[in-house]
Amino acid sequence: MELTPVARDPLGGMEFLADRAVVYGWIGERDKAIEQLAAIVTLPGTPAVGSLKLDPVWDPIRDDPRFAPLIAEAAKRISV
Repeated sequence: MELTPVARDPLGGMEFLADRAVVYGWIGERDKAIEQLAAIVTLPGTPAVGSLKLDPVWDPIRDDPRFAPLIAEAAKRISV
């Protein structure tokens, strides 16, 4: 993350943070995955609502009760 901070590279940095949330989910670190996702879901860019709802990379954390509010939060970005 230090190599690609969001402040220096908004697109690459956001993508890195989203990828990190995915990896946390894959390795069973659900709390860290949700925490990472919550930190970026309100910002423009990734991940998109459709990705959160349909992309299989989110399957490991999709059934977490904290995940649905993150989808709702991401949806606010497009309902302006």
